[in-house]
Amino acid sequence: MANAVTVNALRGILVHDERVNASSFSDTLSSYSEAGAHPGVPVPSRASSMVLESSGEMDSGTVTIRTVRAGGVSSSPDGEIEPGAFAMRTNGIDWLGWNGPLVFAGWSPLHTFASGGAANQYANLHTIHTDDGTMLTAAQRFTSAGAIRSLVVLRTVGLTTTTIVIDAQAIGLVAYCPTLVRLPEGRLLLLSTKTVPAGQYTIRAWISTDDGATWTKSADSTIRDELDATTAAPRRLRAAYSAGQVLMVLAFRDTTATVADSFRQYASSDEGASFALVQAVDTTTAANDYTGGVHDLVVTPSGSFVAVFCASSRTTYGAHSAVLYKVLPSAWVAGQTVVTTTLTALSAPSANLTVGGQLSASTELCATRDDDGTVYVLAVDFVTNQQTQIARSTTEIFTTWTEVGFQSATVPNVPLFAGTGNEVPAA
Repeated sequence: MANAVTVNALRGILVHDERVNASSFSDTLSSYSEAGAHPGVPVPSRASSMVLESSGEMDSGTVTIRTVRAGGVSSSPDGEIEPGAFAMRTNGIDWLGWNGPLVFAGWSPLHTFASGGAANQYANLHTIHTDDGTMLTAAQRFTSAGAIRSLVVLRTVGLTTTTIVIDAQAIGLVAYCPTLVRLPEGRLLLLSTKTVPAGQYTIRAWISTDDGATWTKSADSTIRDELDATTAAPRRLRAAYSAGQVLMVLAFRDTTATVADSFRQYASSDEGASFALVQAVDTTTAANDYTGGVHDLVVTPSGSFVAVFCASSRTTYGAHSAVLYKVLPSAWVAGQTVVTTTLTALSAPSANLTVGGQLSASTELCATRDDDGTVYVLAVDFVTNQQTQIARSTTEIFTTWTEVGFQSATVPNVPLFAGTGNEVPAA
């Protein structure tokens, strides 16, 4: 979830107990071993000098464990990452302290907003990390006073971010909704909506073979039928690769009617060069649980796809949205044939739905998978619920989700306070 900076030292104070001497030493009772991974605790990138572990029985009383390590990273105005420190402890059940495990430890600076009509602004962001550790962010860039919007990739290596302009078009045309996909052998796929004549748009593709430094257009149109920019206005595009398949899901809104937002599901067997339509969800059914303008895709260790999305049907969920998910065994399996499950660990991110059950534009959701297979889902509404909510599932069957802290808990999540407009979850 985040990177931590730790000092290369282990410091402590040992107080000798007179009862511990050579005559009382026991090979059976007095031994130590390095503890293994603990659920919810990040694994260090290098072996630690020593981790003490005790076991046994005691007549009565309470054992309190306290640990202090470097963390809570912060960035200085010049972009340098600086180490901090935090303390946490466990009472045997819950982690106590503001910065507990799996809470945001810091932020990586990507762009500093400026004022004025010529200042760059960004929308529809999607971020991935490459096999080499490079951070890539695809986005639509525009200015409030400009006539052009651009599709760009922000490439961050260390503390240096460079901007690569992929495409440009008039600001009144269909918005760029990009997504980045990691392919085998270090190759990268960029997919984005792209305007074509007569008020239509398609999905265009670019490929990079040099860690995102340069991009080459691989397909003018990856889908067979062009889409109408009015009855299927794009809201978000996401795609994921697994075992020779690419699953792509487009969220769209019909701006001509008060109906719920919906999805179009596509699948590719040629690594994103072309896509076949698997399912187009009916937008006229107000109670349809496939509705929603925000979604994300995650690939499990076994190769299946987890599709997480916000549903917004007033018929089913009253005046609130809900976070739902499906597990697709293949990109070619229509989502409508797979059981939809409510992610109950997260409350409704949006309580400000518009007519027809449409999600408010301020609703956000993203999902990611850790190296150990744990899947995390973040949901937030910048207007009605500024408190970030995060849930995780450590089992691949995804029957149990655990909320990673909340505002009143002992380990709270981080409130974005997005009224400043500077915080955008891009991943």
